[in-house]
Amino acid sequence: MHLQYGVTSFFDIAKGKPPSVDFNSFKNLAYELAREIGVPILKLESSGAAHNYFFAALSTQENNAILCNAQYPFVTYVAGFEGDAFGFKAYYVEHPLVISIVEKSNYFNYVGNDILESKLESDMLTNLAESEIQQAKEWGCKSVGELIFNYWD
Repeated sequence: MHLQYGVTSFFDIAKGKPPSVDFNSFKNLAYELAREIGVPILKLESSGAAHNYFFAALSTQENNAILCNAQYPFVTYVAGFEGDAFGFKAYYVEHPLVISIVEKSNYFNYVGNDILESKLESDMLTNLAESEIQQAKEWGCKSVGELIFNYWD
């Protein structure tokens, strides 16, 4: 997988601003997923200074959530996550209903465990801005998931 310019939410002003995902579109998807799964949403959060993804926490025993990259419509489902100013760890889950709904959306793309847990290789970074590559190095980014759904400030 070649990662796209701006996927980290860092970019070079000279190269221009990367695309962005509309938060309301994500919110609609999150409510549809929650309704189909049969659980309420506890919290909806846009991207910000600390993380580059939208977040919908679901009322489940496993602390499940739906994540969406704020620049590209990459969506995944997590069963538990840990994060603070020093790092972020998500436990990705392949949920067939979530995958089906996301794939039917004609806008969002489901990104599965096989991609998110794969080792970050230098040839994947060729489209990224130098500032993105530098941030990935500084934060010790080791997997594709850590780059696409990052908790960098």
